[in-house]
Amino acid sequence: MAPNLGRLQEILGYQFADSSLLQAALQAAGANVQVTGIRRPSLEGNRGLALVGDTVLRTIHVEECIRKGLTREKTTNLISKADSNANLNDVGRGLDLHRFVITHPTPGSSVAPKTMADTMEALIGAAFLDGDIGAARIVIEHLSLSPVVKEEKT
Repeated sequence: MAPNLGRLQEILGYQFADSSLLQAALQAAGANVQVTGIRRPSLEGNRGLALVGDTVLRTIHVEECIRKGLTREKTTNLISKADSNANLNDVGRGLDLHRFVITHPTPGSSVAPKTMADTMEALIGAAFLDGDIGAARIVIEHLSLSPVVKEEKT
């Protein structure tokens, strides 16, 4: 069953011009499932988009910390927590995004924590490639992934 991409885009706060990027971001590595619209389905799944998303997320977070005048040490500490696989998994599950991930269709298969984290990064990477850095910022904001905002609340 195909995920409800309209609902996912509402959660992300971003409407994709190229829905195949969004679908590719949802395909877990090893899923080996042909999804309509994905340009190059492979066993790599969303790993390429996750690599892009990881880089974009880190770049946006570093810029945010610098603009707030945080020290290098504080920036490093905040980002290591905010961008960790554990945090990305927790945030993704908290938003029920695991429901959208396309995994291998075996009975009882679930979304592993690393897969959820990769998918979160892949969604950011897909928004960046579909739009630009501004699109990625929108998704990061809607996913509540800002380390500075979280720090100010505590």
